[in-house]
Amino acid sequence: MTRNAIIGMLLREMTEEMPFVLRALPDDRLWSAMVAGLVADEDVDALAAKIAGMRVRATSAPDWREVYGALREMVNETAVQYHAPAQTLEAANA
Repeated sequence: MTRNAIIGMLLREMTEEMPFVLRALPDDRLWSAMVAGLVADEDVDALAAKIAGMRVRATSAPDWREVYGALREMVNETAVQYHAPAQTLEAANA
């Protein structure tokens, strides 16, 4: 299973089973940046540096860093469960 497929699967599950998470971070630009960070497998600090220049609405609890960190862990854990390493961005674009 590719990294993109894993991310898509987890986001679909979130929208069906945990819509409150999507409402907790309502800014679409922030969600777009988080999904791009997941695809690129960026750590929280790397994504924070990119988001710093964006005009995103301030978020309340839960903090986007916590949500992003949990999503990244789920993507990486799912990749290990499928016994195939998550596809790197370079390999996906090759």
